[in-house]
Amino acid sequence: CPSGGPEQHLLKCRVGQGVTPEALMAPFKDTQLSKMYFPEAEADGFRNAPAFLEFPSAAARKQAHTKNETYVMDSQLILLATTRHCLAAAISQGRFTEHE
Repeated sequence: CPSGGPEQHLLKCRVGQGVTPEALMAPFKDTQLSKMYFPEAEADGFRNAPAFLEFPSAAARKQAHTKNETYVMDSQLILLATTRHCLAAAISQGRFTEHE
């Protein structure tokens, strides 16, 4: 990984309109979830950015990925591996709240 800070191990997923940060974090209680970046809703009530889930290692991210295609409230989780560059780009274009 290029220099510029420690490597981040990230997953991203779209979140439905009614999903809360607490509901999205709940399935990951048994994983080593370090931090979640949760997109704030736009004026129309929709979230145009995905949520980002950060883990301390590739192994922890892999364990969390076993939650893929499960449901949180009315939304199916489609978990995709992503990069810190994608996270930085999303943060520069929208508002996120951080949850640990």
